[in-house]
Amino acid sequence: MKVAQVVALLGLLAMTGIILYAFAVGDFNKEGTQLLAMPWGQVSMLDLYVGFILFSGWIIYREKSLARSVIWIILMMVLGNWRPACTRSSRCSLAAALGSASGLAGI
Repeated sequence: MKVAQVVALLGLLAMTGIILYAFAVGDFNKEGTQLLAMPWGQVSMLDLYVGFILFSGWIIYREKSLARSVIWIILMMVLGNWRPACTRSSRCSLAAALGSASGLAGI
């Protein structure tokens, strides 16, 4: 296994675990209020959403189907970089299948 695949697989496992943990025990309303009260929390959120907007535009540009574009954008906003890490690790057949079916296999 190549180094990049190992790094992607480790990132995938870490992201999967932390996403599941956050959904299970986190309270975004309470924690989000605290986060947005801090200057670096505001910077982080602005950076995150500017990235979402830019990458969403790229998805819409590349994807032929508007419905698929919307699905990919929602998944990106909920799961972050889970899907690209999944594809790069070569261990996630669902993401690979979705990517090849939608034309986003190279992401």
